[in-house]
Amino acid sequence: MPKISIIIATFNAAKTLRTALDSVSGLQMKDWECVIVDGASKDNTVEIIREYVDADSRFRYVSESDKGIYDAFNKGWKMARGEWIYYLGGDDQLTPHGIPDLLANECPEFDLLGGSVFLLWLNGRQKKQLSQGYRGCHQAYLTRRTTIQQVGGFDISYKIIADFEMLTKLAVSKKYVVANYDIPIAYFFVGGESQKLGSVFTLCKERYLISGKHHLRKFPLLHFLYSFFRTLVVRIVHKALYTNR
Repeated sequence: MPKISIIIATFNAAKTLRTALDSVSGLQMKDWECVIVDGASKDNTVEIIREYVDADSRFRYVSESDKGIYDAFNKGWKMARGEWIYYLGGDDQLTPHGIPDLLANECPEFDLLGGSVFLLWLNGRQKKQLSQGYRGCHQAYLTRRTTIQQVGGFDISYKIIADFEMLTKLAVSKKYVVANYDIPIAYFFVGGESQKLGSVFTLCKERYLISGKHHLRKFPLLHFLYSFFRTLVVRIVHKALYTNR
C-alpha cells in the first residue's frame, strides 16, 4: 500500500498538466501513487495522462463526466490506496522534498499534517503562505484517508470552496488533530475559480452558507456583506497590480 495518494482533478488541462505530473515523478520518495480523475476532457489531456500511466505504474486514472471538481475529489479519495491523501491542482506543482519532509513528522495521533505553499501570480510574483491550524490553502494539507471517509468527503453542493468547508467540518468537530510545520509542499498558481473576479459573489455566498451551517459567526449576514465588498476590492487590486503587468 502506498504511503500517500496524490489526487489530481483535470478537465482540459493539457497546457499545464505535464508540469504537475513531472513534479509528482520528481518527488524524493518512492512510496506514492498518483490518481488522476479527469472529467471527460475534450483536448489531449487524456493522451498526456496515458503517457505517464504507461511509463510508471504508480500513475492511475479515470476519465468520465462528473459534477465538478469536488465530485472528482471524492472519486479520487475513494479510488486511493494510500494512507494519506493530497490534492494537487493540474496547473500547480510539488516541491521535491515537501511531502516526504512533512511525512517525516507524522505520528499516529495526527489526522492532518499542514505545511506551507508558495503562491504564484501570472507576473512571476511569489509569496509563501503558512498553514495555521485548519486555516490555510488546502494544498498545504495532507489528510488521512480514513479521516476524509469518516466525515463523508467533500460536500459537492459547494462549487468553489468545498475544501474550506471540509477543513471547517474537521475543525468544529474537535475530534481531529492537525500538526503544522513550515515545510513548503507545492507551488500554487493563484488563478483558479475561487480567485476569479466573477466568482466573488458565489465565493462569499458559500462562505455565508458554511458559516451558518457550522455556526462560525454570530452575525453571518453582516459578515457576508463585509466579506463580499472586501473580497471584491482585493480582487480588483490584485488584478491591477499582479495580473496586467
